Amino acid sequence: MSREKTGLSPLPYIKNNKRRILALVISISLFGTMLYVLGYFLGTFEEPYGEPVTKIYDHITLFLENPIRYAPEDYVEDPNVDLDTRAIPIMEKEAETVSKDIGEEVLVVRRGVYWIESSVGMQTLPIFYFQTPEDAQKFYDKYDMELVEGRMPQNPGEMVVDEISYTNQGDDLFALSNDNYKIVGKVKCDNYAFFGLPLPNENNFMCMILHDENDIDYKELLTKTGHETSYFYNRDNRIEDSKEDMESLPKIKFLFTGISTAVLLICVVAVLSLHIRDRHEEWCLLNSIGYSVTDVYLMAIKEQLISFGLASVVTAVLSTISVIIIKTLMVDPKGFYISEIRPEDIKLIAEVFLAVFALCNIPIFIQLRKITTIDDIE
Repeated sequence: MSREKTGLSPLPYIKNNKRRILALVISISLFGTMLYVLGYFLGTFEEPYGEPVTKIYDHITLFLENPIRYAPEDYVEDPNVDLDTRAIPIMEKEAETVSKDIGEEVLVVRRGVYWIESSVGMQTLPIFYFQTPEDAQKFYDKYDMELVEGRMPQNPGEMVVDEISYTNQGDDLFALSNDNYKIVGKVKCDNYAFFGLPLPNENNFMCMILHDENDIDYKELLTKTGHETSYFYNRDNRIEDSKEDMESLPKIKFLFTGISTAVLLICVVAVLSLHIRDRHEEWCLLNSIGYSVTDVYLMAIKEQLISFGLASVVTAVLSTISVIIIKTLMVDPKGFYISEIRPEDIKLIAEVFLAVFALCNIPIFIQLRKITTIDDIE
């Protein structure tokens, strides 16, 4: 059989140097697993606090005009008049006027906060207290949510909450509000929802525009219809806030990946340099019996391809096991769903593997330039 047909197989070396190949495969696969787990772990912060929080504002816009515009000229704050008596008539008139001017349903609400906790960090979310059960029903009808347990709020102090938030915090949802509230219903939706009827003396009044998902600039529309807002909050504001909240995560990931890649590269290239030097005599012998430098190079590349291929398989297995463990112990108890299949992280690992593989050619090229014939051994 001719040399051209048989070529140089990488399998004999791999078979006779299992420990060295195994060490290389394990080091590469552990690095890949580390990157994937980092991506999933950061996802436990990004995904619960990103799109679901933003979607809260898909169908609502919050605003507040200067309420003094509806008050008498001799309006003064009377400590003997409670907040509800003083503020609600002003807010109701404001909501009614704006509703007529912009052609959308406008409700008077009071906003509180509750919180959810992921494996990394905590974030507060809005509670919406409505004036009447009918207003709460209008809010419910506007959203893509389904009442799956209990009933809608009918009396002051009754609340409805989404399943994820309740799984996340249980009765501790009231830690930032008032533990006299009672959850009477649970809803299923793809964002967060906590709403009901207020107990006395809840404040933070504002108006809520109920609308469809559209491109209407309600701030501009309010201005055009003569309503100057002292407070305005919509989906765009929420997106900007989310960017500020998340801006450090890509930097952390980039820094961690860069440092880890540099360390891996140094280790892998050092290991390759050692075992390539050990094979100098073997390569000289192969060259002496008729194999070209290109043949030797192709054999060495095949060895590396097999090593990186095995490392990719091991990375996939270890990453899957690691993600299942994190999901079971840290994500599921919080009520969240974090995507286990992460294309961006898979792409990142593939790019890093390719970069390391390409740089591993450097010590091979250096050693190949030193081989000529068997006489070189002398």
